[in-house]
Amino acid sequence: RVGKLLKEMREKMQQEHDNRPANSRRRSPMTRSLFSTILETYGKQGQIKYAGRFLENALKDGTVDSNNKLVNQLMNEYSKSDEPDAPELCQKLLAEMEEVSKQPGRSE
Repeated sequence: RVGKLLKEMREKMQQEHDNRPANSRRRSPMTRSLFSTILETYGKQGQIKYAGRFLENALKDGTVDSNNKLVNQLMNEYSKSDEPDAPELCQKLLAEMEEVSKQPGRSE
């Protein structure tokens, strides 16, 4: 049920983004704040792997831009979780962000 609601929210946000003029398609602070809250909620519910998948899907489909604050939020949720493979998930996330930072046009 929660997954369906989050999917609908992500689709609505994507539609709103697509309907904006091309020169004003930056994500709003509200979008980042909402995503941060969603990640935190998954963490509090003990569903940290869902949080990781949620952020991964949102980044892939462009609902949210690659954002250090959201990655930091996810890593924070991993660190507070009881998930036995949380350290490995953090390492994977760090490796992915290092690759993103090496892409042309990205600043350190």
